[in-house]
Amino acid sequence: MCDSIVPCYSLAKPQKYRELSVLLLDCWQREYDQRPYRNFVFERLCFEERMQRLYDPVRDLGTIIEFINLRSQLLSVKIVGLQLLASEFELIEKIVESLNTIKCIKLKLMNLPSGFFEMLAKNVDCMHVEELVLEGTPLDDCAIEWLRHIIINSNTLQHLHIGYCSVTQYNFANLADGVHKSKTLKTFICNRLLGATLSLDSQKIALLISSLIWQNKLQSIEMEMCEMNSDDMEIIAEYLYNIESKLSKLNVAFNKIGPDGAEHLLKAISFSGNLKHLNMSGCGLGTHGGEIVSKYLSSGISLEVLFIENNNIGPEAVSMILLTMKKPLPLEKLHLWDNKYNPRTGNILRRLIEAKVVWQECLDITYTYDDTIPGWRVIPWR
Repeated sequence: MCDSIVPCYSLAKPQKYRELSVLLLDCWQREYDQRPYRNFVFERLCFEERMQRLYDPVRDLGTIIEFINLRSQLLSVKIVGLQLLASEFELIEKIVESLNTIKCIKLKLMNLPSGFFEMLAKNVDCMHVEELVLEGTPLDDCAIEWLRHIIINSNTLQHLHIGYCSVTQYNFANLADGVHKSKTLKTFICNRLLGATLSLDSQKIALLISSLIWQNKLQSIEMEMCEMNSDDMEIIAEYLYNIESKLSKLNVAFNKIGPDGAEHLLKAISFSGNLKHLNMSGCGLGTHGGEIVSKYLSSGISLEVLFIENNNIGPEAVSMILLTMKKPLPLEKLHLWDNKYNPRTGNILRRLIEAKVVWQECLDITYTYDDTIPGWRVIPWR
């Protein structure tokens, strides 16, 4: 045994601080984008993995702003996972100014102070943003009030995504008021509403959504995981009967609307013929709901895209839905995965695809032969 108090192994040398530069950002952009390099992406986790250090909310953000200012040809900016310090007023002002000419702004999983939205609202007349995505970025009451101001006063904003932003049933009314008064907004995405201190009053949410549909400006509405039920779908469906409606896409996935709610929606859609895209995944349709879907598909409903995944639909109902596709329908895409199937379902699917009645690209399921059944097994197709 060695009596020396000096360790035999050599201590690892501390790594040198790696500075983020404009040149480095330019090199990274050439990896994920193509000429003429008009889309900028910065993700914090990828940055820290590459640089082997933590993100600096002052120095690194300053470099990002400098890069955006130097690339005047940029059309979209996507930043994920960063934090803006409320005390850094100059940095907030600089980043808002750098976004003036950007048409698509995506700020996902960010930690943004209300001062950032205040600066955006004061600078809205100079901005050319057409798409604003704040998915996963928490919004408090003050931020939502400024966001409402942005929605109302912007002359270019067409698409707004505020899903999973901790929006409650109370400040959702402020947002809905901004959407109602907007001159240009066409797409509104507000997934996962919260009830705050009380349970979510889904009826009031449904009434607000109905008023937006009745105004006949929006072309797409997405309201996933908002705790709506079949009675709420009846309220919304009343405004889908309008044959002059501009709404072409409705997403109510992961709301427990059940078969009754699905029937309310499909009946209104078949009457007006305007809605082209419907997402009812995870809505608890069951076998009865699958039979209702089959009935309206066979009647020649105008839907072009239909999502009914994860609905516990029985194999006989799934087979009925597939058999309706033998008719000349406008349906271009049908998602049926995560329901129940049997060998007959797999055999029907095989015949449809092999006879080229249905193209494989139109479905999210396919077939394979299984000796243990025996017969044809339905498997996911990606």
